[in-house]
Amino acid sequence: MVVAESSDSSLSAKFFYDSGAQVNPPSAVSDYYISPEDLYLTFAIAIIIIAGVFVYLARHIILRKKTSYDYAKLDSKKNRDYEKYHSEWSEEEVFGSRKISTDAKEFREMYNENSLPNYYLILELTNDSSESEIKSQYRKLAKQYHPDRNKDSSEEKMAQINKAYEVLSDKKLKAEYDKFCKLL
Repeated sequence: MVVAESSDSSLSAKFFYDSGAQVNPPSAVSDYYISPEDLYLTFAIAIIIIAGVFVYLARHIILRKKTSYDYAKLDSKKNRDYEKYHSEWSEEEVFGSRKISTDAKEFREMYNENSLPNYYLILELTNDSSESEIKSQYRKLAKQYHPDRNKDSSEEKMAQINKAYEVLSDKKLKAEYDKFCKLL
């Protein structure tokens, strides 16, 4: 209790102060007071919901049926680290080595076997044709030799035209091809 007195009046007021667990009792706060029991219940429900979401997201991994491959003891499953670091599929380059693309290897093999086709002749173009000329000539020949229009051996011709366009329309492939084409 606090008493304030002046010459003509005296004022007294009672207030609640407790530095214990309940600094602000439910009656002093508002209608939205949450008791410790309610907090325990709220956190328990939140944990159950989070666990449910986790199980839902991981349901395919948890419920996956094992196949005969999973039960088999195969050599390919034993040493995965070697495969991981020594695979031909990796993008790893050795420092100081020159990267040779698979396309360059293919063109070199075809050149050595004298089986490198002249894609410019297949598309009926000259060696200095531009991209737009290559594209328009491909479309013209594709219409002419499409298998739906011609039934007689047009599939083979169309396959050659498609391969020629695939090589000549890609700048990197065209540059690699032109290196070997000049040697013909």
